[in-house]
Amino acid sequence: MLRYLGTAFAITVLAFGVTACSGGSATGSEANASETETTAVSTDGIKIDSESFPDSVFMNYVSEHFDKDADGVLSNEERTAVERIGDYDGGSDDGLTGLGIADLKGIEYFSNLQVLMVGENKLKSLDLRNNPMLIRLYCQENELTALDLSACINLDYLCCRDNKIETLDLSKNTVLTAVACNDNNLTVLDLSNNKALKDISCHNNAIESLNLNGLTSLERLICSNNKLAALDLRTNTALKSLFCEDNQIPTLDVRNNLSLKGNTLKCDDTVSVIAHQ
Repeated sequence: MLRYLGTAFAITVLAFGVTACSGGSATGSEANASETETTAVSTDGIKIDSESFPDSVFMNYVSEHFDKDADGVLSNEERTAVERIGDYDGGSDDGLTGLGIADLKGIEYFSNLQVLMVGENKLKSLDLRNNPMLIRLYCQENELTALDLSACINLDYLCCRDNKIETLDLSKNTVLTAVACNDNNLTVLDLSNNKALKDISCHNNAIESLNLNGLTSLERLICSNNKLAALDLRTNTALKSLFCEDNQIPTLDVRNNLSLKGNTLKCDDTVSVIAHQ
């Protein structure tokens, strides 16, 4: 049984764009990245072959989309011109989504890449150390066990749901506004350094510790079906929607969360809710 602060419950998890890894309008961060794009160190061309791009599907995609003069070589100009692989904001190009790709080696050549859509593939690793301009990353439904995003300091939106990720360090991604890391193998999630976060989906993990301290812009939190014994929301004063059922939380203090209304809080009926008057 579930407990609600009210009788109506109209909000569904799929209504939240971050949970479904849907797109949205271009962010200010993306616009800024366009203005500050870097150039590749090497001026040599990159051959579009199996050595540079071991995955044949990825290699063919690069050849068809980015080799503008069809000479079998990516020039420096062709590489640095690539800012998006996929249209997240209503376009018809899903990028590399669902193509059966198992190896994304070669992505490092696109140093100005801002948007990468590579979900629903067979990736077991993803090296983005040479993609510092990345703003939006969709790598959901792969076989990732780890994800290093420390070089992606401009990252604004992350969808890495439905993988096998055991640890996720987002401490360097300080402009991140939305993250969907649900359905992984996380046991600890510390987001206290991500002050710009507004939307978090981390349900269906094994999280025992969730640090949201200082996230004053946080509006939506879905942390259901974890192993949380406590949930500290005292500094999350902008919170509007909270889903925290199927945990081990005995008491929930929402006195500082004045925007939480009757149909925007979902928790187990065994939880003692301390609400604002």
